[in-house]
Amino acid sequence: YHRNITSEEIINICHINYSYFARQFKYITGKTFRDYLNFIRITKAEQLLLTTSKSITEIALITGYSDTSYFIKQFKRHKEISPNQIRKMRSKEA
Repeated sequence: YHRNITSEEIINICHINYSYFARQFKYITGKTFRDYLNFIRITKAEQLLLTTSKSITEIALITGYSDTSYFIKQFKRHKEISPNQIRKMRSKEA
């Protein structure tokens, strides 16, 4: 999840065609490859936001996002809350 990985890389490693991979992946996970990868990245980012003092930019980079604004947008999309709001909630609880 921490590096830029594509479904094309996976199908080349597994020696299967894209259509088969996409269908099977969605059947098994209920998500497209891209949506699943974002889910994994955002889950890890949330953990880092709650357990470290790393900046949002550092967390974005650690979890595979090269663009902080895209990371924030994806985080809000998946969690319905911004990374900053997660941090604020953590500090209120502490």
